[in-house]
Amino acid sequence: MNTDYPWEKFYQEAVLETDDVRLLKKVDAAQAAIDARLYELSSDGKTAGQELIALRDAQKGLTVLRKERELPI
Repeated sequence: MNTDYPWEKFYQEAVLETDDVRLLKKVDAAQAAIDARLYELSSDGKTAGQELIALRDAQKGLTVLRKERELPI
């Protein structure tokens, strides 16, 4: 993944985490970064195009990760 957006760093860290003890914290941090960016975009009234698609894809990825690793959603 190319980290063109600041929130992607958090997403990438969560997806690559193998330690179950640290995973939930990293998933939560990634979700918070994604939510913050979505809020920022919605309050700006700007259309982010490709970034919005990437944000939605990342949200779906975190949902799958939570289900696969049996983390709270």
